[in-house]
Amino acid sequence: MSNRIETREMVEFYRDEVTDRDFYTILSRRVKRQEFKESLVNLANIENEHVDYWGKQLRKVGVDPGKLHVKRVKLITLLFLLRFLGLFLAIRLLEHGELSAIKAYKRALEKQGPEGEMSETLRVIIQDEIEHEEYFENLITKSEDIVQRNQDIVYGMSDGFIEVLGAMSGLAGVLVLPLYIAISGFVVALSGSLSMMLGAYLSSKSKSDYKILELEKKRLFRLLVQDVERIRKIKTESRRSAYTVGTYYLLSSAVPIAPYLVFPKNVALVLSIALVAVAQAVSNAIIALSVNTKVLRSAARAAFLSMGVAIATYAIGYAFHVVFNISLG
Repeated sequence: MSNRIETREMVEFYRDEVTDRDFYTILSRRVKRQEFKESLVNLANIENEHVDYWGKQLRKVGVDPGKLHVKRVKLITLLFLLRFLGLFLAIRLLEHGELSAIKAYKRALEKQGPEGEMSETLRVIIQDEIEHEEYFENLITKSEDIVQRNQDIVYGMSDGFIEVLGAMSGLAGVLVLPLYIAISGFVVALSGSLSMMLGAYLSSKSKSDYKILELEKKRLFRLLVQDVERIRKIKTESRRSAYTVGTYYLLSSAVPIAPYLVFPKNVALVLSIALVAVAQAVSNAIIALSVNTKVLRSAARAAFLSMGVAIATYAIGYAFHVVFNISLG
């Protein structure tokens, strides 16, 4: 087996580096923190060195790098995440990309062998990519508030999708009129939202109380203004968490309810299940992205499980209708 890196692999490396360079450049123009801006410019410069290297290698095999383009889908996705979902998820996707790049370059290095023509340069590039990944990981670690808010949003949305869909699918097996099903679903959504808010508040309150206790212990030996500010901020965490979870639970419940306001029952049932499956896939893809796990697998699993819940609860409701001859509305 040849230990040369194939032309198609070099093309992929070149396009990846051009795409990353362009995104770092765009991002550096949009962020306000000077330190972050300078770091992004530096990252773009390093990626540009990689671009130059792969450009030279491609010319040696007769490929004009000027005719190669950035990965537009990847770049547009990054810009979308940055604009609509915030800096945190854009950074997480960059970190995910850096890990993928490290794996690809390591495979190329193994193929070359320790004394290969490109081995030394590949080792340097791998080290650069590792440093980039560590840089983004450090940024994420410093963004605890953003991480917590994203977790609360996804927690509220996921439960809103599944619980309301499950309840409405079960009711569809018993109730006849779609409007009655929609009204029942709205009642479920309101009660579920209040329940979720209470649960999120109590859970967060326990964590907040522990954090405050630890800070107050330290204040026995020091008296700093930032400790007082930190305690004041921690005291608001529980309310923020409860509000976020409850609000997004209520908003997400509109997805399974809406079809019953417009379509006949059977059409609404199918459409409701399909919409929630898609919404669950998207939200769980974002979760997977935020924790750096497999995106497609998480999305597919969430979609199929939500459909399974809906079908099971509809079957239960329909069984009550058949066995006990219950049919309302």
